[in-house]
Amino acid sequence: MTARRDVRSALKNQDANQLRQARQRVHLVKEALGERGPTWWSDAPDYNRHLVKNTPYHEWYESLDNALHESDLLQFAPDYDAYQSSFHTAFRRQLYAILDQLPLPDHASVLDVPCGNGFYSRRFAERLGMGGRLVAADKSVAYLGQAQRAIAEANSLAVVEVIEADAYRLPFPDATFDLVWCAQSLISLDPAAAVREMYRVVKPDGLVAILEVDEFHHVLLSWPEELEAALPQAMLSASVKRFCDGGKLSPTRRLRRLLQEYGFRSVRRDTYPIERAAPFDPPTLAFLTQHFQFLRSMAYAQLSPFNQCEFDRLTNSSNPNSLFRSPDSELVCINAVYYASPNRV
Repeated sequence: MTARRDVRSALKNQDANQLRQARQRVHLVKEALGERGPTWWSDAPDYNRHLVKNTPYHEWYESLDNALHESDLLQFAPDYDAYQSSFHTAFRRQLYAILDQLPLPDHASVLDVPCGNGFYSRRFAERLGMGGRLVAADKSVAYLGQAQRAIAEANSLAVVEVIEADAYRLPFPDATFDLVWCAQSLISLDPAAAVREMYRVVKPDGLVAILEVDEFHHVLLSWPEELEAALPQAMLSASVKRFCDGGKLSPTRRLRRLLQEYGFRSVRRDTYPIERAAPFDPPTLAFLTQHFQFLRSMAYAQLSPFNQCEFDRLTNSSNPNSLFRSPDSELVCINAVYYASPNRV
């Protein structure tokens, strides 16, 4: 600990000589602890200071990571299905409009992964005609059942497949799909592993489209200024506490760089705000109910007592001055879609 404090002191003083000496002391301590230096075993190679993906253990680690991500999601949002369903219902027209402007060639092949309950798959099925192909893939058998029922309602002329598949190991050859679609799923996935697989299965002149949100700014409401400023900080604290990662709830902030790192040469972002003003219709009120439950489960405990009281007052639907019922209430829901192609467009 003393050696690390010396490093911090040297950085603060901008003293290169002091920093070099401090880092040497840290190195010697790590050698004494066995963290660096010659290995104490001789029956296997030394993979210390290697990324797991560059070792023979990468498949085991990725499968473990997948399970951990899914466990994180269940803890993060036990009512995730209800929250997502309310989002889809309230903003169906605007969300389907995003899908409708995606370029689909004749006889297009489309992959929706993870497809979830089939909300987006159904719209793709409606768009695709004779000769088209839609694959809705998810690891959850329960979701696949919902997706199957949703897609059946489209009465599509396209070839439709609903399959159980791992987003990290898709059962398709390289360069299979004209379009790969992924919506609000990176929070429950290892984004790097998922993006790498999307790159593999999309055609060289195809398109990957990823709809994601930043939970720090996803839903803007008419909060009092102090509470509005406190909520993002509370979300950050909750994210660090639950995931040991302050950026877990804002996958959009890392997505451009991630797409470029995995080989996409053309990357652009379009932002789609959806606005509502009081009086809210029933689907918007239902979405607000779910959103407030989400904030309560994530951020409420991190707020000050004063802001907790304000939150309770403004999210009480029986209060005529609540965000549900105030004539001055406004809502802006911000969604981003990243469009990425292996070739420049």
